[in-house]
Amino acid sequence: MRANPYRHHIELKDIFSPRKEIFNNILIYVRVLFKAVWLFFPSLLFLVLALFACWYLTQGKDVMQLTIEQPGIFYGFIIATIFWVYITWYSSRIIGKITYASLSRRPDKEERFWGRFLIQMPRFLAFTCITIVVLGFIKLWTDPNDQQDKLFFALLIGSGFYYFALYQFWRKKADAVDKLTTLKSKKRYLNRLSVSVYFILFLALLILAFFPSFWFFVGLLMAFQAGLILLLVFRRKSIYINFPDKDPELYDSQDFFRRVRKFVFDVEDKTYTWVFLFVLIVGFVFYLATIFSVRFSIYIGPLSFIFFAFGTLLILGNGVTLISVLYRINVHMIVFFFAFVVGLIFEPHNIQTTTKKTAAAYGNRQTLHEYFENWVNIRKAELDDSTNKKEYPLIFVLSDGGASRAGYWVASVMARMNEETNGQFNKHLFCLSGASGGSVGNAAYFNLLRAKLTSDTVRHDVAIVQQYLKTDFLTFTVARMLGPDVFRHIFPFQFVDDRGAALARVLEEGPHPNSLLYDSMKTRFSELITQKGQPYPLPILCINTTRMQDGLPAVISNIDFSDPRFNQRLDFLDLLDEKKDIKLSTAVVLGASFPYVSPAGRIDSAGIKDKANYFVDGAYFDNSGSGAVNEMINILLRDSLYLQYQNKLKIYILHIANSPIEGVPLEKVNPIINDLAAPVKTLLGAYGTQTLINDNRLMNLMKFNFPNDTLYRKINLYDESENPNYSMNWVISDKLLNAMNGALKRNRELKKMIEKINANK
Repeated sequence: MRANPYRHHIELKDIFSPRKEIFNNILIYVRVLFKAVWLFFPSLLFLVLALFACWYLTQGKDVMQLTIEQPGIFYGFIIATIFWVYITWYSSRIIGKITYASLSRRPDKEERFWGRFLIQMPRFLAFTCITIVVLGFIKLWTDPNDQQDKLFFALLIGSGFYYFALYQFWRKKADAVDKLTTLKSKKRYLNRLSVSVYFILFLALLILAFFPSFWFFVGLLMAFQAGLILLLVFRRKSIYINFPDKDPELYDSQDFFRRVRKFVFDVEDKTYTWVFLFVLIVGFVFYLATIFSVRFSIYIGPLSFIFFAFGTLLILGNGVTLISVLYRINVHMIVFFFAFVVGLIFEPHNIQTTTKKTAAAYGNRQTLHEYFENWVNIRKAELDDSTNKKEYPLIFVLSDGGASRAGYWVASVMARMNEETNGQFNKHLFCLSGASGGSVGNAAYFNLLRAKLTSDTVRHDVAIVQQYLKTDFLTFTVARMLGPDVFRHIFPFQFVDDRGAALARVLEEGPHPNSLLYDSMKTRFSELITQKGQPYPLPILCINTTRMQDGLPAVISNIDFSDPRFNQRLDFLDLLDEKKDIKLSTAVVLGASFPYVSPAGRIDSAGIKDKANYFVDGAYFDNSGSGAVNEMINILLRDSLYLQYQNKLKIYILHIANSPIEGVPLEKVNPIINDLAAPVKTLLGAYGTQTLINDNRLMNLMKFNFPNDTLYRKINLYDESENPNYSMNWVISDKLLNAMNGALKRNRELKKMIEKINANK
């Protein structure tokens, strides 16, 4: 039988000789390279996503740090990496193999180049999966501030030469089998070397379990990478030995299912297909378990799930590519069009509502004046005590957004202040206002205050809120994002919650069941609201959100915000039917719909059919909640009851921030970006500037009304000390948690505020 013409490797002399054809050869090579990019685009897409996440996102870097800190997550990561790598190789190989079968057995130079790409590209893609991960961990350890980007890109490009060096090394080892005379001895040689290599790798993995070491871990990944090339080279050599006279890629045209079955279950790929099915089932079980189980998602960790998702979604992407190749149509465009049509019919992101269980009415909430009167009456004896000349602080808390970073810092600061003042901080607390992660911290602390109302044995405030807020809120949310939310645009899974509802659920069920705050976010919001004529011992809670369609700021609060002096700020609860309710977790998520991680949630105005309101993160308009507080203070300063006690009451603004002190660097903008994306960049710049203006407006209000007092206090996570780059994410590594705890102990402004409150006892 005629020898397979595509077994001949492409060498430099094929491109650079003869001299008169060098330009044409390079042009052919580039053309073939672009064809490969199109054919293997799904695999390349996930490689790019992995590179971006592991190299540049602070969230991704902290997730990698978390992976090497916890043994359970680490082993899940190893399994997930093997899954992603194997799926990348095998699914890309099948596409390459089917494309290869249509090639001529008398190829010209371009077709021969193309044939070699079809053979090598799946191997190189699988190899690059590990390269990106290895370099990502090395970058995490040696270049946390991204100062050596050019070096790491050079290493990534150089990995191609490393791949071919490994390939040539193992090929020579495999070719040594040709010197043996019997088929049995050849098989024994190949199997013995393969088994020895993988036994050593397995032994190294066991050693790593008992003696963890970062560099040993990186070395193990690189060893797995070398072992992968051995597996692929020896696999091909084994085929040549077992089927010396067969060109296994040549098939007749048949219908789709017969052709696919013939390609994947032929004598060449049958064993690897069964391995692929086993790996796919194992990975799919992990994938589904993470999507549907909060506890399992926390156990496996975010990076492991992302790799499981990459592998699973790659099957979908390469499946669409496979159909496109066989039928010569662009199925991707058909899928996108169908998703657009389905979106016209079904709404995938409705806000979850429930039935109200209390008689409390949204329309019967206390106004700001009524709440203030209630707050004063509870403290009337102290305020009327003429023998005590000390000031009486009235504290507004502003909580900047920033996902779990913000929540952990905000709640920890307030908890420490209450512990260090023996409960005096809570007595002076008037309002909690925040956005995004700041609202999560406010809500967690609010739930701690609720727990203190029913039990006088609740102690160790800092430990309680930190135990709750160090929870992994990310993995379960991302599982819905890379799971049902990918498919619901085509198949509207109304029975499976979206990623917004998933974040709400993990806020409820994610913490350890022994945590005091476990399940506290399940509380219906109607159980938290004030009512006219009834005493209310808790502070005002303002969860700030933004209506997507018009950018109007909105607030979800336990008091009534319908007063026109609030500058037409939308009161979210006014949109609800009096029989409907939302959970506290849902309210928090509406104010913390982090871009892309959580979608805009839809709710229709009560009694008005098809008047849809979509709500997103409050940080789009006001990242600190200072806008609502500004309006409240303006109203209070003119309130007759406040004027009665103005000589004793002192309004303090406690701004708990978690952002770097430096501003945005004003660097040169590429002209292409300037021409094409100036509006987008301007809007992104305004995202932070709007908050800064709101904060400064509030500062100026305080300075104007209290010129001789420093009543606006800012407690920033980033202080004068050396600070790590804190990740803004829904999960935090132990390394950053320890750094935050250190900042909590040393923060000067926090200590000053504690001293101020203690001085007024």
